Amino acid sequence: MRGEKILNLLKGSFASFRASGSVWLWLSGLGSVRNALPEFFGRELVLIFPGDSYKRSYPYIEKDGDLYALILDDSAAEAEKRILAAPIVQLWTADGWYSADARVLIPADQAALLRGRDPERLFGSLGARFLAEKPILRVISLRRIAACTGKNGPGQYAWAWAALSLYLLIRAPFRSKK
Repeated sequence: MRGEKILNLLKGSFASFRASGSVWLWLSGLGSVRNALPEFFGRELVLIFPGDSYKRSYPYIEKDGDLYALILDDSAAEAEKRILAAPIVQLWTADGWYSADARVLIPADQAALLRGRDPERLFGSLGARFLAEKPILRVISLRRIAACTGKNGPGQYAWAWAALSLYLLIRAPFRSKK
């Protein structure tokens, strides 16, 4: 009973982190670190929808050069509505920052894409423990159009790591020795 409570708490924490913490990791320049061990954690991308810069992170798979974002939560309807309104999105992956043409797969295409793929290949061994029982509500097909550059991309707040390091370096000689 106690182990089940802990597992449910971990699942809730994992879901909460995926919803908000993942985008922050990408903004702070650590997105590629998040994707460093896909066999354990799966692969993740961030979709940025045009207009109000709505950002969401999703697990994804790659097939024949196209990316397929897997939507497991209640953001499926919102993502679908935004893609129908404006199908050109930006995406951040470990390989770079791109403009992409997005479309929501119909259920038959979604089923064909996911047929025969076990949860560990989709989400990594650790991610599969938390995400395997969640249904994949939508799959978004992403065809990369062009690479992007400039500000407001992944690593936008990477300067914070340099500022923190400089602060700690300057502060170190003045620390009191107890």
